[in-house]
This record gives sequence, structure tokens and C-alpha cells, in this order.
Amino acid sequence: MFIGCHLNKDSVVYHPVRGTTRITENVFALEIPVEEREPEFVHTPGHLVIPLEGGAFETDPFRDDISLVVKGERGISVILGCAHAGVVNILEKASRTFGTKAFHAVIGGMHLGDCPEEYVERVTSALAARFQVDVRRPCHCTGIHSAWQLALKAGNVEWAGVGTILEL
Repeated sequence: MFIGCHLNKDSVVYHPVRGTTRITENVFALEIPVEEREPEFVHTPGHLVIPLEGGAFETDPFRDDISLVVKGERGISVILGCAHAGVVNILEKASRTFGTKAFHAVIGGMHLGDCPEEYVERVTSALAARFQVDVRRPCHCTGIHSAWQLALKAGNVEWAGVGTILEL
């Protein structure tokens, strides 16, 4: 479903992504279906809604949440958008798809910035325990406090501000 900005949809080259979609030889788009997400690692604020028929609304499950996986010289890296599917769920799907729990880098928004402390604790603990990650570069919706919590548990966390350059 096209949900982009108010452009003429017919003027945009639009290719829906389902499952794991190869973009180039070493770059893949990764969808995490709602039914494959561990609910305890998904936080969707009630103000993020989608319209239903009849004028009602429901909490947006972000079925269209997509991340990128890059097979680089240093290993597999995951580039997150806002991680509405849950960063733990995204890395679990990448692990199953690419056969590894070891990643060179995890980069991007981890959707932790406006979450309750117990949720941040659960997610950062799972990230530190479940995956081996050489380089963690959170940004955007991760929130500085959550990035700090992850750094305390997992190490090698640096904020990926605008202009950050990483070789994958």
C-alpha cells in the first residue's frame, strides 16, 4: 500500500516489498510480518493510528516497516528506519534469514525514545544478550537515554548523527 507523501503515485517507481527482497547483489529489504513479531518487543504509541471503514481508527501495526540488510566486507549490517516492528524482532528475522547472530553494524532508529523505562530495559537487555554486534550506531527515534542504556549493556555505541559515515 502506497503511504508516501502527497506525490502523484503514478509518477513514482513503486515496488512493494514482501518478505526478503534483493535490491542489489548485497543489499536486501527485510519485512518483518506482524505474525512473526514477539509482541513484548513492539511498542506502538496509541496516537499512531490508521483509519478504518466507517470513520473509526485502530493503532497502526506498521505492517509496512522495512529495514535494509547489507552484506559488506566486514560482515552483515542492518540499517533500521524507525524499527516499528521492534529492533529485536528485526534482528531475529535477519538472523533467521541470513543464518547468523553476529552483525558488523546495526544502524538507525530503534524506536525507543518515547518508551517506558521497563520496555527500554527489556529491549536493550535482549539486544546485548541475543546478538553479537561490532558497531552500534543508534539515531533519530532511539533517544539519547535509550542509547546510553544500550551502551552500558553492550558497548561500542555512538550516536549516528547527520553526516555520520560508516564503511560496511
